[in-house]
Amino acid sequence: METLKNIIEYIAIITSITLLVKISFQTITYYQQSHYHLSSYKKIIKHFYVGNIINTLILLIVVFIWFLNYWFIQTIYILYLIMILFFKYRQNSIITLKVTFRIYRIGSLILMINTIIATLILFWFELKELIASIGILIVLSPFILLVCSLIMTPIEMLISKSFQLRAKKKLKNFKTTIIGITGSYGKTSTKNILFSLLKRKYITFATEKSYNTLNGVSKNINELLTSSHQMMIVEMGATKTNDIQKLVKLTHPLYGIVTEVGPQHLESFKSIENILDEKMKLIDSLPENGIGIINYHNPYIRNYSIKSNCKIIKIGFDQDCDYYAYDIKGSSQGLEFKVNFKGENLSLKTRLLGSHHVINILCSLALAVELGIDYKTIKYEVNNLDPVENRLSISVNNSITLINDAFNSNHQGFKNALEVLNYFQSPKILVTPGIVEAGEAERKINYDLAEVIAKTCDFVILVRNKCSEFIKEGLNDLQYNQYLVVEKFTDAIAHIYKNYQNATVLIENDISDIYKI
Repeated sequence: METLKNIIEYIAIITSITLLVKISFQTITYYQQSHYHLSSYKKIIKHFYVGNIINTLILLIVVFIWFLNYWFIQTIYILYLIMILFFKYRQNSIITLKVTFRIYRIGSLILMINTIIATLILFWFELKELIASIGILIVLSPFILLVCSLIMTPIEMLISKSFQLRAKKKLKNFKTTIIGITGSYGKTSTKNILFSLLKRKYITFATEKSYNTLNGVSKNINELLTSSHQMMIVEMGATKTNDIQKLVKLTHPLYGIVTEVGPQHLESFKSIENILDEKMKLIDSLPENGIGIINYHNPYIRNYSIKSNCKIIKIGFDQDCDYYAYDIKGSSQGLEFKVNFKGENLSLKTRLLGSHHVINILCSLALAVELGIDYKTIKYEVNNLDPVENRLSISVNNSITLINDAFNSNHQGFKNALEVLNYFQSPKILVTPGIVEAGEAERKINYDLAEVIAKTCDFVILVRNKCSEFIKEGLNDLQYNQYLVVEKFTDAIAHIYKNYQNATVLIENDISDIYKI
C-alpha cells in the first residue's frame, strides 16, 4: 500500500508540473502576441481567471491544497488536472511562440521566481505536500509572469537602447540616405514596390518583412545594412503615440511617404486625429531639402496642416494632385491604369490585385521619378511586381482558388479584397475573423462590412471571436443565412475542401490567440 501511495504522489507531482509548464508557456505566448505591452496583458490576466469555465476550474485547485496529504485526494487531484489539461490544451495555438533571446530571459526568470516562491511557501506555511506549493504556483502563474515582466522591463529597455545606439552610430558612419514609409496600411507593399523601382539605379536596402518597430528597424540596421548601401527604405509602424517620432530620431529620413490614415489601432490611439498626428510626424520631421509624398485622396491627410518646409508631392485620383491615376481597370489578372504627372501620361500594368495598390504604386512612382528613375524602368518593374505573401496572393489547390489576404486587415482593405473576389468564379467563399484593434469603432466597422459581404459572397465562414460576432449580427439583420461559424481557420478550410469544388476562397485577416480571448 505504501508503494502505491508513493506512485500516486509522484504522478501527482508530474501532472502538477506538466500543467504549470503548460500554463506558463501559454501565458508567455499571449504576452508575446500582445507585443510585450503590460497594458494589453491585463486582459490576459482577466481571461485566465474569469474568461471561461475551464480557466475558472483552475482556481478550484486551491480547494485541494490543504488535503493533498491523503492518497485518495491526490488521486482525485490527478484526474482533475488531467481533465483541465485535456479541455484547455487539446487545441494548438493559432500562432506558436517565437523563441527569442527575450523569451529565454523571461523564461529563466519565471523558473527562478517559481523556485523562490515555492521555497517560501513551504517555509512559511505548514503545507504537508510538495504538490501543494506547485498548485499555488499554477493558480498564481499569470501574476508571476506579470512580476517577471516588471522586473525585466528596465533590463529590456537597456538592451533595446544598446541596439538603437549601435544602429544610430552605424547610420551616422555610413551616410546612407533614408526613406521612411508609414501609414495605417499599405506600408509593406509600398516599401516593396519602391525597392523594385530604385534597385536598378541605387544600391538599396529595405527593412525585412514587416520589421517596422524601433527594435526591429535597429536589428535590421545592425545586422544587414552595409556601407555600400546608398538608400535604405524604412517601414515605420506605430501602435501608440510617439512610435513614429522615435523611429524618425533613430533614422533621420530625407524622404518620407504617408500611404493612408484610417481606423487602425484605434484601441490604443483612441481617435483618428491621434493616428493622423502620429503618421504625419514623418513628413513634419523632414528637412527643407527633403521630399514628402502624401496620399491627397485621403481626406484626413488632405486637411492636415504640414509643418515642414520640405517639397510636398501630392498623389491621388484628382487633377489637383501632382501625380494622379485615372482610367483604372481591375481584373483577376491585375490592374491597368494611367498616370498623369509633369505633363506626361504613363500607361501601367501590374499583376498586383486590388485597386488599393494604385495608391501604393503612385507613392512609389512619384518618389522614384523625383530620384531620377527613368520611365522605361518604372513600366518594366511595375509590370513584374509580385504580390507580397499573404497580401492578396493567389494559389490553386485541388480546383480551389485561394486568395490569401491573411496578413492583417482594415476596413478599406477588406472591401478591396471583396472587390478582387468578385473578379473570380463562383461559388465565392469568404473566411474571416473580422477586423480587430478598432477600439470603440470595432462593432460598427464589422457590422457595416456585412452588407458588402452579403452582396459579394455565396457563402461565409466566420472564425469565432468578438469581431466576427458583429459581422454575424449584420448578416442576420440582412436575412443572409449562408454562413457558418467555426473555432479556427483549419476547420474552415476542412469544410471548404469537403463541400466545394471549383470555388474561389478569400481568406481575409488572421488573428493571434489573444483575439480569441
